[in-house]
Amino acid sequence: ACPGLREEPMFGGGACAVAWHADSSLEHHSSIAVYQTIAADGRGGGACAVPHHPKKRRRRDVPPDDGGPRRGWSVALRVAEHAEGPKRKLLADIQVREDAPPVAVSLGSGAAYYLLDDFNHHHQHAVLAPTGTGDGGGAGVRFSSTHRLLARGHDVRDVLARAEAAL
Repeated sequence: ACPGLREEPMFGGGACAVAWHADSSLEHHSSIAVYQTIAADGRGGGACAVPHHPKKRRRRDVPPDDGGPRRGWSVALRVAEHAEGPKRKLLADIQVREDAPPVAVSLGSGAAYYLLDDFNHHHQHAVLAPTGTGDGGGAGVRFSSTHRLLARGHDVRDVLARAEAAL
């Protein structure tokens, strides 16, 4: 199991490795790319393989995309209008759309996903740890790199200049 990860109830159990969020401090309408690689942990199972424990489903709960438990690392997406971007709302004011169910897609090692144009403005995403331990289907340690265009004033040069000015 993955100690310290909280359960994600929308998908019938399992752990949320990266909580629901929209990326901030980006140029408006810029795209985001995420690449992941999965490494075996050398212990015969996934480092974060989380047993699937079905629970009583609530109205917002959504079955996994294939009707069975998710096996690999997954990206989940949900509609949350104005979560980021030029019309961004305060975190407490962001409303997740109840009429548009969230989706989760398992991604293998070497996979990439893209959030294009204003997708990040109106959606949130999360990373879900693998469920089940049987065949290992994608379980292991996940390494990822995120590629995005930061807004002016939020890049490394600006941060270093502010630090130097403070010294």
